[in-house]
Amino acid sequence: AMYSHIVRVQVNASTLTQKDLEDLQKNGAQLDHIDSLHNFYPRPHTGLALDYFKSQTDRLHAYGLSVGAFVASQAGQRAPLYEGLPTLEFHRHQDVSLAARHLAALGVQSVFIGDDKPADKELRDLARAGREETDVVVIKAKLLSREPHIQDLLSYTFTARPDPSRDVIRANGSRAHLDGRIIEPDSDIFRSLHRGDITLDNADFLRYMGEVQIVKCELPPEERTNIVAKVVPNEEFLLDYITPGRKFRFEFIR
Repeated sequence: AMYSHIVRVQVNASTLTQKDLEDLQKNGAQLDHIDSLHNFYPRPHTGLALDYFKSQTDRLHAYGLSVGAFVASQAGQRAPLYEGLPTLEFHRHQDVSLAARHLAALGVQSVFIGDDKPADKELRDLARAGREETDVVVIKAKLLSREPHIQDLLSYTFTARPDPSRDVIRANGSRAHLDGRIIEPDSDIFRSLHRGDITLDNADFLRYMGEVQIVKCELPPEERTNIVAKVVPNEEFLLDYITPGRKFRFEFIR
């Protein structure tokens, strides 16, 4: 507690208990000078469980501590095991970009690569994730529409509506980005909607034209809605982090 008034102090985010935090507070620690960093776990199957990680991170945040965590390199793993050094077991075989964006969605402030020889691309991916605005969920998706004005509309950072729908995630205010353009129905052939479909309501939906949604479950065909993009399948789990009022954006891949 005393040292926190002189220098920044780092504590172990993976093992710090509620009592430890209460003792720090009781003894007058300057909590905004204390950072926390989770362990990394070289041995397979020893990485933290997601639920425990979330509860620990939320507890530390409640006391005003910043939280850091590790992701594994898939290109330059550390000897002698060469099994990656992640904090979460879930991330052991995930690429740096997805793991880092997942940690950001979980509210982590700092992300490090645990292994000692990451590839240049992994360093670039980590830097790109680090430049993201705080508390934005970034999801990779495949763009299906070739219309430039639709691509422009989908490039915005959106905010999920505060009143969550059962079946879809609705982007608050997306219709305001139309700039007078008309969204025409895109096909005479319509299919059922699947989880991860990114849709844009067309002119047949009248005043809803321009509304951007992400489908959360299987839905029947809807001729008044164009399917304009599709979330990459292994990133669909990030949809669960787009909670009411949360910002999100798409990173499109070819």
